[in-house]
Amino acid sequence: VQNEKDSSEALKLYELNVYNYPKSINALLTLAEQYEKRNMTKKALERYMDIIKIDGVNKKAMERIEQLKN
Repeated sequence: VQNEKDSSEALKLYELNVYNYPKSINALLTLAEQYEKRNMTKKALERYMDIIKIDGVNKKAMERIEQLKN
């Protein structure tokens, strides 16, 4: 139970980081990866798409979008 609470709190911090730095590729990438770890595919895709809007040639985001859509 404690691990679930810690995990939930950690995710909130990642989300807060993106809220505070919405154009930070690093913050968005980290949040997307955390969503993936939690099987939150739709949210992960949204964050990867946000990265592409900022950096249209971001290889990591493009690769993850391709893999998650398949």
